[in-house]
Amino acid sequence: MFSGMKLRKIRIREQKKFNEKNLCLYRNITSYIKDSNLTQNEKEEVLQQIMDMMLQAQAEDKSIDIFIGKDYEAFCESIIQEFNNSRNIIYKVFNYIQKYMVSLMLILMMMVLGNLIKNYSLPASITVDQFILGSAVSLFILPFFKNKSYEKVYIPISEKINFKINNINKSNPFFIVIVGLFLVRFLVIKMLGSEILNYNFIFYKNLYVILSIFIIIGGIEIYKRVYNRE
Repeated sequence: MFSGMKLRKIRIREQKKFNEKNLCLYRNITSYIKDSNLTQNEKEEVLQQIMDMMLQAQAEDKSIDIFIGKDYEAFCESIIQEFNNSRNIIYKVFNYIQKYMVSLMLILMMMVLGNLIKNYSLPASITVDQFILGSAVSLFILPFFKNKSYEKVYIPISEKINFKINNINKSNPFFIVIVGLFLVRFLVIKMLGSEILNYNFIFYKNLYVILSIFIIIGGIEIYKRVYNRE
């Protein structure tokens, strides 16, 4: 099997064979696939297969719509979904946990920096309330790692092509979890009082927690790389 780098070189060379209209369509497909959650090798394999199919249709003077349809985004999404469905449930769960932890750590780091700038004091810390808010924000932005609004669309100069641009965000499956977090916050206030939300989590006293999070993130990344090589 060719590596992703070799397939990319082939793709860049072979796409020059497209006519203007098909080249624009292929560039849009490439942008969509690259913004997906597929691995680098999977992306290149998919793009190579699509290129072969489109070049064959072009050589036979057939409409690309016969193979791709009127909506290239729906075509790409069906391919991405097929790859995702082939992955086991453990991979999917680990993947979401990893993304959540990475985004949460970045958000908490910004909060800590904000606290330091605001209070001019050490040690670095965050409150329980900030942790709950950070978790909610992390879960909210998680779907946007793969669901984006595609604004950059290549259109040939000589001809208008009716490319459908999807600017409507898909429903957020994490909304229920976010609501649950704020419900937990409400219950904590009712049961333990609002003072608990101001409890400070001091980082240097809890380095083992931070180290554990990084170990989990790294362990999941190793698992994903091993899984994708199989």
